[in-house]
Amino acid sequence: MRPLNLAFLLATAVCFATARGQEPTAADRQNTDTKEAPLRMNLATEAGQSAKIRMEIQTVGANERVVKKMEDLPPGSAEAEVSALPDGDYFVFFSAPGYAAQWKAMAVKQGKAEPNELKVQLFRKRYVVLHYVFNTSGGRGFTNDFALDEGRAAVAHWGGLPYFNRDWQIWQRSSGADPFGDTPFLEYHRMFPGFGFAPAPEGVAFADLKEAPADAQYKCQSIKAEKGLTLYCRVMGNAGMRDNGLGYGKVVVEEVTETPPPGITVIEGP
Repeated sequence: MRPLNLAFLLATAVCFATARGQEPTAADRQNTDTKEAPLRMNLATEAGQSAKIRMEIQTVGANERVVKKMEDLPPGSAEAEVSALPDGDYFVFFSAPGYAAQWKAMAVKQGKAEPNELKVQLFRKRYVVLHYVFNTSGGRGFTNDFALDEGRAAVAHWGGLPYFNRDWQIWQRSSGADPFGDTPFLEYHRMFPGFGFAPAPEGVAFADLKEAPADAQYKCQSIKAEKGLTLYCRVMGNAGMRDNGLGYGKVVVEEVTETPPPGITVIEGP
């Protein structure tokens, strides 16, 4: 029997009992409430700007798939019916053109969402303009004696540079505990001892950084993207590729902006 039909029959039974002068039983009230408990959403944008917001409910696990979608939601209050979804854990994704996407965790139990209300504020998308060099032979040198991949790119939320994206990406979040916000970070997602970022020496031009150190204390850490930030990076990549990892690189943050400069590669998130 379809959930909608069951909810209709339960509600009809309660009304019929009331019409006969009988109070609905506790079971009647519980069943009716269970099947009529939509997920409530309070949607907002940075600076209160208008937007067309997309909401997607996605399963969690190896076989991720979208099980419910709502398009062109304006900021404000909205509801999504979840009573037909199987019990389990879900991610609720929110996105809009020009804004950094984000997600909230949700569970469905007996047709009800937990939590049953989500408060979401979308923030305008920022781009981190990065100049990068990566030694594709696995060595530490950054001179013409080595096979190098060099470029510049404006990277948005959940986007990553070639090679470096095996270990870290740009993540736009708050400076506090909130995982989403208006501040871009270089955010690690692959943690492994002896790999990560190491600070470059101060006062040395990016072009003059000729070799990544062998004995630096590389650390997998999240670092706020600020103009002038210069780092060495030892990339693990897929663990089985080399004993020493994928290789070494260097990056410098040239700018953080909402408008990428012309003539530069733009890397958006997935």
